[in-house]
Amino acid sequence: RTSTNPSPVATDFKWAEIDADLKTNLGKLTPSSAEDTLGSDRLSYLRGANTRDGTTFRQRTGKLLGDIVNSGVVYSGTPSTSVPSDSSYSLFVAANAARTAAVYVGANDGMLHAFSAATGDELFGYIPSWMGPKLAALTAPTYAANHQAYVDATPVVGEVKVANSSPASASDWKTVLVGGTGAGGRGVYALDVTDPSSFSASKVLWEFTQLHDADMGFVIGAPKLVKMRTSAPSAASPTYRWFAAV
Repeated sequence: RTSTNPSPVATDFKWAEIDADLKTNLGKLTPSSAEDTLGSDRLSYLRGANTRDGTTFRQRTGKLLGDIVNSGVVYSGTPSTSVPSDSSYSLFVAANAARTAAVYVGANDGMLHAFSAATGDELFGYIPSWMGPKLAALTAPTYAANHQAYVDATPVVGEVKVANSSPASASDWKTVLVGGTGAGGRGVYALDVTDPSSFSASKVLWEFTQLHDADMGFVIGAPKLVKMRTSAPSAASPTYRWFAAV
């Protein structure tokens, strides 16, 4: 994410797939440092490789999960049945009744983590793009004395209607996760977590940062998913859309 590209395309977190800006960010310890040749190794470290722990990079002990400070843990299982009657929603519930139940939490390793609620195994991790300039600092041997906030806010998960197909379709609805990063940065992101067991880069719905609106601040509290009327009060047939409010 740069001033000339505020909306990068999501990719897998692999050296061959990330964009040039993120490679540059990973190639220097701080945004003001000189670039080195350790970018690929830093990415591998952040993915869990420990071959450089205690030598070039910070020594990690025990589990590789970053510290969780201000983010609450959110559970998502079978789709909610509290949504008002809607023919497409009943199809959505039926299609996803047996999906993988998951818990979501933000951590100060730069990631929003999803875990299986049944086994505790990680399903996926997501790095908001504005974490890019800060990721390399996690590898510094002196990081413990220079701790930073990363994805340090509680997300929210809920069902929202995204289309009006004719005839009605289960795909008219999605289960969406929306989160900020607390003191980690000025932005908010949205993910399609309808099926958390098959998450991919294509399931990143959008990000919104201070590069889209200079007034965007630090999202500390959990967002709200709200249905709002978008038609004029005088409209014969009212229309509605779902929004993330922060």
